[in-house]
Amino acid sequence: MFYDELVGFKLPVPQQLASQMPRDTINELCKALNRIREENNRMKIRLNRYRTQVEIRESVEGGWYEHAQFMQSLLADPIY
Repeated sequence: MFYDELVGFKLPVPQQLASQMPRDTINELCKALNRIREENNRMKIRLNRYRTQVEIRESVEGGWYEHAQFMQSLLADPIY
């Protein structure tokens, strides 16, 4: 789902190492599932940042400078 969007927007895709991890035991399966979650979260973060950059660009083009500054401050926030 996120992979197709990243490829469509020509954004870098995180390495998908979870598909190569062994899943023979419960512990290995748990590690693989955690890795899948981590990879999905990275893809979500990249998509959100890209969409925010698009919104900033559109705000500047539309003359909404305060909104663009606010959105830019969100991108600068390490939590976002």
